[in-house]
Amino acid sequence: FQMLQDKMQASFNNINTDLLFISSIVIILCIGYAYDYLKILDVMSLGRDAAINLGIDYDKIVKKMLIIVATALVGPITFLGLLVVNIARQVISSYKHSILGVATILISIVSLVGGQLVVEQLMNFGVSVSIIINFVGGIYFIYLVMKERNR
Repeated sequence: FQMLQDKMQASFNNINTDLLFISSIVIILCIGYAYDYLKILDVMSLGRDAAINLGIDYDKIVKKMLIIVATALVGPITFLGLLVVNIARQVISSYKHSILGVATILISIVSLVGGQLVVEQLMNFGVSVSIIINFVGGIYFIYLVMKERNR
C-alpha cells in the first residue's frame, strides 16, 4: 500500500522533467489567454445580474474560464487552489483580478516551498508535500464551510 500511495501522491522529489517543459508552456498559454479577461472578471465579480446588465455574456465567459481552471481542480494537490485563492482574498483587499492573481501565485509558491521545507526538515521525507497540503486544505475547507453555515 505504501508503494502504491507513493506512486499516486504528487512528489516534488521525482519530477518528470519531460512533462515540466510542456506544463510550463500550457500554463503560460493559459495565463496569456486569461489576461485578456481580467477586466471582464472584475465586472463579473459584481454578480451575474449586474454583469449581464453591463453587457457581458456571463455564461459564455464562465464556460471559457472553467476550461482553464478545471485543470487546477483535479489531481493530488486539489486543495492548493482552494487554499491560496481564499487566503489571497482575505489578505488582499482589492477586487481586481490582476492583483489577486499575482497574490495567488506568490502564496502558491510560498505554500509549496514551505510544504517542501516541512517535508525535508521536520518530517525527514516521511510524508509527501501533497499530504500536508491536503491536510491543511481539508481543515481550511471545513473552516470555510462552518463559517458560511454560521453566517
